[in-house]
Amino acid sequence: MDASKTKSGPAFIDTLDRKTRRNWADQLGVTEERLRRSVRIVGPRASTVMAYLGKKLSQDFSLQA
Repeated sequence: MDASKTKSGPAFIDTLDRKTRRNWADQLGVTEERLRRSVRIVGPRASTVMAYLGKKLSQDFSLQA
């Protein structure tokens, strides 16, 4: 399925999945709680959350870490 239709995959942050949430929080340098709050405020689109937090992903970012 297309990630934009399922709201999952690298373009979206799934805060319900513990491993994914932890990985995103680590990569963005924020707590899981701050990540959850940010997603509640601006939505799950990764680029929007990163802009809201004023963060960029590390070059070696991988959702499979």
